[in-house]
Parts: sequence; C-alpha cells; structure tokens
Amino acid sequence: NWRIKAGDISLQNQGSYFLNFNKQVAGLEVEASINKNLNVAASGAVVRGKFNTYTIVGVEGNQGPYKILGPNNEPAIIIIAGSESVYINGTKIAIGENKDYTIDYNLAEITFNTTYPITNDMRIWIEYQYSDRNYTRFLTYEEINYKTEKLHVNGYFYSENDAKNQPLQQVLSDSQKQILANAGNDTSLMFAESAFLDEFSENKILYKKTQIGAVETFEYSTNPNDALYTVTFTNVGANKGNYNLKTTIASGNIFEFVGVNMGNYSPIIQLIAPNKIQVFGVKSNYNPSKKTAFKSEFAVSNNDANLFSSIDDNQNTALAAKVGWDQVLIDKKWQLKSSIHHEYVNKNFKTVERWEPVEFNRDWNILTNNATKNYFQSQLSLQNKKNDFLSYRFEHLNYDNSFNGNKHDLQSQMKFNKTSVAVNSSFLQNTSASEDNIFLRAKANVEQRFSKSWLGAFVNLETNDRKDANANYINTSHRFKEYEAYLGIGDTAKVFAKIGYNFRNNDSIKSNQFTEINNRKTIYLNSKLIQNKKTNLTLFANYRITENNFTTNEKSLNSKVNYSQKLFKDFVNFNIGYETSSGNVARQDYIYIKTEPGQ
Repeated sequence: NWRIKAGDISLQNQGSYFLNFNKQVAGLEVEASINKNLNVAASGAVVRGKFNTYTIVGVEGNQGPYKILGPNNEPAIIIIAGSESVYINGTKIAIGENKDYTIDYNLAEITFNTTYPITNDMRIWIEYQYSDRNYTRFLTYEEINYKTEKLHVNGYFYSENDAKNQPLQQVLSDSQKQILANAGNDTSLMFAESAFLDEFSENKILYKKTQIGAVETFEYSTNPNDALYTVTFTNVGANKGNYNLKTTIASGNIFEFVGVNMGNYSPIIQLIAPNKIQVFGVKSNYNPSKKTAFKSEFAVSNNDANLFSSIDDNQNTALAAKVGWDQVLIDKKWQLKSSIHHEYVNKNFKTVERWEPVEFNRDWNILTNNATKNYFQSQLSLQNKKNDFLSYRFEHLNYDNSFNGNKHDLQSQMKFNKTSVAVNSSFLQNTSASEDNIFLRAKANVEQRFSKSWLGAFVNLETNDRKDANANYINTSHRFKEYEAYLGIGDTAKVFAKIGYNFRNNDSIKSNQFTEINNRKTIYLNSKLIQNKKTNLTLFANYRITENNFTTNEKSLNSKVNYSQKLFKDFVNFNIGYETSSGNVARQDYIYIKTEPGQ
C-alpha cells in the first residue's frame, strides 16, 4: 500500500486552512498506508517557481494582453505553465480558447477571450508561480494522517529555502553580501552600485566617470581611451534618482545625469536576498456524534526573509490558530445548523500561499492587514433536502492596530416550482484610527422557467461610505447600481439563445459628495443555433456604450461566430470562425547586435 511519484510533479495540500498550496516541482514523492487508519507521505524536490500575486484593474473594452509583473515589478518573468489562478471580482475563471482567458507563460501576458468582455469595474486578481533563478531552491514536505470513525488528525511540515551559497543568475561579491547582512528584512536597503570596469566594444553601451561639482557621475562614452564602465540603471521612482533616459539606439538605452533627485533612475541594482519559509501544523476534526463536530488547526511559521542577516530574526517565528464548533440543532424536513469559529493570526505569520479569500481586504475595507488578527465567525443556517437554504452570519474582525469591524451577512436560495430566487447581502461597520466606514452590498436574482424558455432579472447594489476623522468622504468611497433582465429560449445543453440588457451606473467622490462618474448600457446575445453530429453553429455578441461624465464616451463591440461542419462520413472537417474585439499590444524594444556576415 504505497506509491512513488518522480519527475515534474504537483505537490499540494487542499485540506489545510493555513497551508493550502499547489506547488509545481521537480523531485520525488513517496506515500504509504501503514494501516487502515494511518497514512504517511514525504517528498523532496527542487522548486521550479515561487508564488506571487498580481492585481490588474480592467480597462474598458480592452481584452488585453495585460502584462503580469513580478514581485518587484519586473516586466521580464516566466510563469510556470499551469500554475496560475485568475479571479474576476472574487470569482475564479477558466483558462482555454473556448473559455475565459488565455495566457502566454513566456511573455507573462494574459488575454481575455471575446466571450468574456472586460470593463473598467473589473478587479482582476492573478496568482501564479514564476521561475526564480536567483538561487537554487529546495523543498521538503512531510504529512501524516490518522483517521478513525470519529477522529481525524493531520500533521504536516513544509520547508522551502534558498541555498544561499549556490546563486544562479546573480553572483554576489563580499561587499554585496555585507550589504545584505546589514539590511535585515528591509528590501529598501538591498541595493548596490552597478558599475564595473569593462573593455571597449562598439556593441556595448559604456560610460566614463565625470565630476559635476561634488557629485561623481557617469557619462556615455565611445572613446576607447577612456576608463569605461558597464552601468545598469534602475527605475527608483519620480524625482528619486539622478538620471533619466536620454535616447535609445540599436544596442540599448542611454542615460544622462540630470541633477540630484531630479531624475527617475539611479546607477544601482537591487540585490535579492536568499530566504526560507517553514510551516508546521496540526489539524483535527472530532465528531462525537452525527450532529456535532469540533474542528481545530494550529500552525507555526518560521519565515527568514534574509539568510545573510541575523537582524530582525526576532520576527521570523509566529503562531496561527483556528478553532470551531458545528452543531445540528434540528434535523427534520428542514435542518437547522449553527457554527462558531474563531481565528487568531500573529502579524508575523507567513505561509506558502494565500489562505484568506481573494477579496478579504475589500470585503472588510482593509488597505493593509500587517497586524495581529482576531476573527470571530458565527452562523445559523436552515436547509432542506432540495438544497433550498437561508443563512445568517455575524462576523467580528479585530486587528491590534485599532481596526474593528462587525459584518452581517444574509444569504438565501429558494425554488418554488419553476421559480427560483437567490439573495446575497451584507452590512459592514468598521472603524480604525483614521476611518469610520459603512459598507452595504445586496444582490438578488429571480428566474422563471417555462417549458422551452426562461426569463430572469437581477439587481446588484453597493454603497461604501468611507469617512475620515473629520467626517469627510475618503476618495476610495464608491457606489454603484446594476440592473439586468434576460430572456432565454431552448436548452442550454443543446440549442438555445439568450438575450439580455444590463444597465450600471458608478458614483465616486467629487467635492465631498457622491457624483455619477459614468453609466453603462449593454446588450448581449449568447446562442448555440445548430448542434448535431455534423454541424455546429454558435453566435455571441456584446455591445456596450459607456457614457462618461468627465471624459469622452466609449463604445465597444465583442462578437464571435463559429461554424463547424463534417462531410463525407467525417472524412472532411472544416471550421470557420470570425470575431471582433479590442485590445492593446505593449510596445516592444528590440536590441540589435552586429554579427559576422551570414550569421
């Protein structure tokens, strides 16, 4: 009762709350069943990629490609194929030419398909693993599971670290290692001078040192008699550097000195510190009866952000815990359940990937949550065997940096014969040292089914009042109202047509009051007109008019027609496709290097 997997494998733990991960690695995994109750597993591997998240705000009518940047806003990263998860407004979407999006892993660019129109109110969240070649990186993961009829205990230990003495793309000098040793966990201190003496070459951009007053500067030079340097310039932000881009030639970019703190670039490079992350945890589920369940999970993380430095090592270790009690109160035609959970997370706790919901910060009006967290959750739910349900949830969130929030959630889904109704609403009040906020959200959907058609409508409302200590609105306050009605004919699994109309208006803060920024009218058609063994015909169209009150109006059309036909007993297959959409292709700079004739 054992198995071995080797090569390019996917290590994952989907059962843990604090250590939920899916890691693409190259290595070995061994799993064995000791007996019917006990199962153990161990693995060791070289890490193929590191986890990161990136957010994009959709551009009205722009399907992409959108550039995905690295953790330090690097434009040139390689994403590990299949490692990404993409969310729009908190909902995960699917990859594929006939689904929601496609992605170029080598260029780190994402493009949304014509049938998934992008608007300016879409919040795009991308999780991915990227190829990090700064150090050789190793991973070990061990897990043990013990399960009986009433008790399930799971223990795990995860360790991932860089080999600091095995750098790959960067070779650190002794002085650069000392810079890292003095920096601790502060990445703003991890910079070093980039210039080094080099030999003259007409294919290189080289600089000589000059003196302007008391400042030593670099000046572009093509004189082979000068002492020449290869210099890398880093964008450090507006008016934080001494250099700006002067011009671009075939072999690259040329920078010039413009004055102290008058430019955007500096002749420095960022040093990447080797790091280590370890997580040990124990999870248990105890069911003393069919109606009662006690759950708990405790985790300890050891996160060393800089293996070259002992500074800030007191921040490495931290604790997280979650305990809960689920109880069935009534179990008849309708089942009444209660649930109470509490979560504690120390501010220094770090884990491999995200464990909170994608839009947790937005749901709670949090800009940053770098503080110790206490999170209480309670819920009452009523459900029948037809999956009709009504639930109420109260949650209290506290961070020790003075944030306090109380949230009430009401959800329901009911079906009465051929009519279905769904409601999802929440009301949040939260305060902090600088804000006093109220966040109201409500969604409702009604759909009526007929013999060969259906009719539906939904409403989506949000009002987020964010005020400062002086009761003035904060610019991040927002409000929108969205309404939609639709009509469908046919069977969505076979031949159908669905047409709908959507209206949405968005308000933001102008002169300390809510003011309409824009409104959007959308008409759409989604259909499968022919589907049989020989022929398929699908048609999609989405036409949108955005009326902006402070900028020019916008119009966009997304459409797609696909026709496929099989002939001569399937000997000949042909497909015809036509689609329209809009997008932006990023400008690309090319560097040309002179080669020998014929090469």
